[in-house]
Amino acid sequence: MPNVIVSDIEINEAANKIFVSTFGRGIWASDLDVLLSISKAEECEPEISFTQHADLIGVNLIDASCMPNLTVIEIIDIKGRVVQRSSVQGTTWSTSTSNLMSGLYFLRLSGDNFSKVQKFVVGR
Repeated sequence: MPNVIVSDIEINEAANKIFVSTFGRGIWASDLDVLLSISKAEECEPEISFTQHADLIGVNLIDASCMPNLTVIEIIDIKGRVVQRSSVQGTTWSTSTSNLMSGLYFLRLSGDNFSKVQKFVVGR
């Protein structure tokens, strides 16, 4: 995929595909297995809650019984650059978004054979 502005990302778990629409360069598709380096889907899906209030964004693992080792949370800007990276310990995590410019961002949770992305908007 070329280095261009991404206007939307959609994940179709049933088809095992990710679709990315770009500004002026079309729509790109890829298998999730290739993107996440996961060979098979996990049978247990962890329940995760995302919250955003004013200048604070948080993650809460509601049911961590089947949670694979969640080790890293990253905030990624619209250009794909990691603007913040944190290690995770426990079932809750939060950070301030006051240092981020207004715009669209992605919160990526990753660990052993697990990855989940949630988009969020920072507005001032």
